[in-house]
Amino acid sequence: MRDDGNFVLYAANATVAWSTFAAPTDTLLAGQDLAPGAQLFSSVSATSRATGKYRLTNQLNDGNLVMYPAGTMNVAAAAYWDTGTFQIGFPLTLRLDASGVLYLVGNNGSYTKNLTKASAAQAVEQAHYHRVTLDPDGVLRSYRHGLLSSGGWKTDVEWIGPSDRCHVKGACGFNSYCVLDRDAQPSCLCPPGFDLIDAGDAAGGCTASSGAGECTAGQRADPGSSMATMQNVSWADTPCGVLAAGTRAADCQAACMSDCFFVAALLDTNDGTCTKQQLPLRYGRAGGGYTMFVKTGGATRTFTGVRGTRGYLAPEWYRGAGPVTVKADVYSYGVLLLETVACRRSMEMEEAAGEEERTLAEWAYEWLLVKGEAKSAMSSDETVEAAEVERVVKVAMWCVQAEPQSRPSMDGVILMLQGRLEVPFPPPPPASS
Repeated sequence: MRDDGNFVLYAANATVAWSTFAAPTDTLLAGQDLAPGAQLFSSVSATSRATGKYRLTNQLNDGNLVMYPAGTMNVAAAAYWDTGTFQIGFPLTLRLDASGVLYLVGNNGSYTKNLTKASAAQAVEQAHYHRVTLDPDGVLRSYRHGLLSSGGWKTDVEWIGPSDRCHVKGACGFNSYCVLDRDAQPSCLCPPGFDLIDAGDAAGGCTASSGAGECTAGQRADPGSSMATMQNVSWADTPCGVLAAGTRAADCQAACMSDCFFVAALLDTNDGTCTKQQLPLRYGRAGGGYTMFVKTGGATRTFTGVRGTRGYLAPEWYRGAGPVTVKADVYSYGVLLLETVACRRSMEMEEAAGEEERTLAEWAYEWLLVKGEAKSAMSSDETVEAAEVERVVKVAMWCVQAEPQSRPSMDGVILMLQGRLEVPFPPPPPASS
């Protein structure tokens, strides 16, 4: 372990075989470089060091340093912050020096661009150290850690990018938009016609409180619906229908109202281009020069019958109490996972003659997790690790929990299936009556 914080493995000939500085995760220390083509990935949270939702990419092809949501492609539409060096003509290296200056350097040192300033010395400090971290909220921060004369430590944030935290794509969940409060902290709100999926988690996204965007055969528009207007907003533009530049606001609204498949329309106030949007709406924030028209009222989310296929329906469909949210889809996905592992269908388990009545979830929990017979559940010609099967079953068991709030989000499901998020042992499923 060197004094600069670099952990180094040396080969027999004293050359460096591997070092932590050459394999950065979410942080750069003074003297550490982010080479062309390398990336930083945020952590899931302050307590979980698993790979999180955001990445900082030093693009090899154009020299631009860009932040993206993890899992997206290196395209401008997915980016939410960059250094504007995409026309520089040669690759750049991101470097942090001992004085706290974060800068880009390239072309054999003949080109530099400072992103931060040098940190001023403080009389109460015996020494100070710097790091730059892509934090779990998708913001890149430069930290100064000062060793005080008293022996304690003082930590300050000296620079952040982006400066507006609502510019981070994914700061708020689907169908919600971000606004800054008085302390410049992001808050997530629902547009007209939408409600929070979970009242205790504003960042978890919103769901439509009406049937806007749902069609039945031969239906064109719901005569009971109306349009709400949100001015000076920005949303990810994923158009399913485009009206040419110069479209009037009234015509943009009418185009959305006349088509039952669309729930909103975005009007570019610069050139008058109107684009019709389907759910989910993504990356919303206040500011940005668009006007959004949203369907409200009308085809409500109170249904006279259960919708879906027996065997895959979440319990809340039958209870008749409380809202049915996207967590019902998580339940159905969990059933599909169990069917894939067990090579048998959920309904076959419930209807099998001469077999003790139980659900697929009960069988999977008992045999695959409690008794550890995951390997024997697979066909003889399958080549698969028992640990992998067990992980899939555990994820599925979390998905089919009786209470919606106990089920993970689909983002969490994906991270757990990929092995990037720990899967705790699930509680047993509710017993069938």
